[in-house]
Amino acid sequence: MNVNRIIKVRQGNTLGAVQDFMSSLLTRELVDALFVPQTAADGTVSAALVSHPDAIKRSNPFAPIMVANAAKQVAEATMKQPDRHIGAVLRPCEIRALVELAKRGRASLANLTVVGIDCLGTFAPFDYMRRMLAAGGVMEMTAGCMQVAEEGEITCETRTACRMCERPAPRGADVTLGFIGVDAANELLVIAADESADARLCLDQVTDRTATEREVVRREATLTNIIHKHNAVTDRELSKLEMSFGGLAGVLTTLATCTECRLCLQACPLYDGEL
Repeated sequence: MNVNRIIKVRQGNTLGAVQDFMSSLLTRELVDALFVPQTAADGTVSAALVSHPDAIKRSNPFAPIMVANAAKQVAEATMKQPDRHIGAVLRPCEIRALVELAKRGRASLANLTVVGIDCLGTFAPFDYMRRMLAAGGVMEMTAGCMQVAEEGEITCETRTACRMCERPAPRGADVTLGFIGVDAANELLVIAADESADARLCLDQVTDRTATEREVVRREATLTNIIHKHNAVTDRELSKLEMSFGGLAGVLTTLATCTECRLCLQACPLYDGEL
């Protein structure tokens, strides 16, 4: 059974609150190293394995960009360093990929602590850079995302795959940092998978209070609404595909444009040289 707690956000600094939480995993030696989305000098964000708390200051799991699914990196680290206790801050789709890799024997979950983060969707890299610069920087763009977190949707169009996603909240994480359906400028939900995870991570020491039933229900209602909208997008997109394919001949015509660059295979975290 989930254990729901609240972290208070000081002075509207939601990112700072999350950075403090992630840093505490290292300072309290609950993990030896942590995979986190790190911000580069040019504003792009990608996963990196850090072992020093100071490095968390460059982490931003809220930035609406994902240049690669981090599940493959995490999986490789767990197999190469099976005795090292690794933590990983992952989006819902990355957790799903990691679980599938574990089923295939390509990841070990034994010494892994997964911190799930809600996801409002991501932009393609070029689109992200354009919007980030227009917002005035990564921090400003992140603040804009937090302003719409309570409703649960970025007002501008994210990637098609993100708008079709039926799981904007993590499943299978040891602990989830929830901001969808939450007044994220003032508080965040910290959701332990069960009482064992809550005790193991000593979440009572890094949170401010237990979440109320109303706060938990409001989040669930917001997620349900998002999933309903995303399902509608899925139906529309599948209808478009059906119309564009127009049977087997249409499928073959579409596939004929493939240049065999293999970029789609490289992007897939589950691909393991089968083709």
